[in-house]
Parts: sequence; structure tokens; C-alpha cells
Amino acid sequence: MLLVSIPVALTVLMGRVTAAAACNPGRTKDGNYYYDGFGASGLGTIGGTYATVLASSPYTNGDETVMYVKIYDNSSGDAALMEWEKTTGNPYEYAFWHDTANCGSGPCGYAIGSPSVGAHNTYTVLFNNCASNKVNFEENGSGVGPCQAVDFTPNAASSGGGIYTLANQMPGGTSTKETITGAEEYSNGTWHSYMNNAVHNTNGSSYFGYDVPTNYNADIWDLSCSS
Repeated sequence: MLLVSIPVALTVLMGRVTAAAACNPGRTKDGNYYYDGFGASGLGTIGGTYATVLASSPYTNGDETVMYVKIYDNSSGDAALMEWEKTTGNPYEYAFWHDTANCGSGPCGYAIGSPSVGAHNTYTVLFNNCASNKVNFEENGSGVGPCQAVDFTPNAASSGGGIYTLANQMPGGTSTKETITGAEEYSNGTWHSYMNNAVHNTNGSSYFGYDVPTNYNADIWDLSCSS
């Protein structure tokens, strides 16, 4: 069993801006998934990851917008993650994990609660911490739900945003950005910042922006919106 200690100084790092207002980007509703985030792989088995994300309330057009923190298998894509998501109304938080024996081809999951818009919450996903081949989840240092079995070994970590139609706003705007703060992954017996080595991943570079102001922090935003 891998018992990991999360550096206190990093778990309390807060984001750098307040929540952006919703902004209609004026794009066509197409039903496709678009993402804008950061990933680190090739590090061997990942024992966990955490990052602090801003809970915002971007514009949505009947499909989900999400901000996630996850560990996953870089080959299969199977993952365990925490996220807030918004379809209508206020965002809501969830934990998801992959376990075919209990949940079939779709992910297992449960709802956590509704974060306060403008709050900065730290999502932590740990593997082999509570028991072998199981994951557990924490929010702001407190456990969320029981230990859960998974049927994959994570070798990558990632955090970022996603929209399930181009008509949605990617969290953040050019003036008021969506923040990912204090991002680390656990491998080879210690915690590492992964933003300085992370690969920026997006399938919508003409629509979304990003920057990495420090080794631990990153910002994303929708180029069609100022806030």
C-alpha cells in the first residue's frame, strides 16, 4: 500500500482571480467534445495527482462544460477523476472511476455536491493509497466517498477543461481566466510539479487559449470571451 503525504503548503494554494461571468461565444452547437488542458505521462505508475481549480459558471447550451483533475492509463484512456460540471444552473461536483466488472463499459461515479461559484477547491485522486488497485478521492484534504476498485494502472496525470459542444464556453475568458493552481503528480516515491514538463493538449487551438505562469500553475480561457 502506498501512503502518500501531500505537501500542506501546496494544498492551500488558492487561484489568482475571481470567477468569470458567463459569456455566449456565439459558436455553432455541434455535439463534439473539445478540451483545453495539460498532461504528464511517461513517469511510470502514478500514485496520485491534485490541483486547485476555480469553480466558475460558464455559458452552456444544453451540454456539459467541465473542469477536471485526473489520473489515467495513457494507452486505454481509462481514468479516475474529480470534476465540476455544469449543464444548466450552478456547477456540480462528481468523482468517476473505471471498473468494468462493476460498471460495464461506462464509468462508475457519484455526486459530491455543489461548489460555491468563485471558490477554489483542491481535488485529489490517489491510487494504491487506501488499498492495492484502488483509488480514493479528497476535496480540500478531506476524504470523499469510500475506497474504490479500478481495473487499470495509471501512468499519466492531467488537469484542464472540456466542453461537450462548441456552442459552450470553455471556462475562463481573455480578461478573467480559469485557473489550475498547485498541480502535482506522485511518482517514483515523491510529489512533482508537472506543469513545467506537461504537454498542453487541445483540439481547439483556434478557440481556446492557455498559459503556464509558474511550474505549478496554469490558466485556460475561451478566446471568444473576455470573462
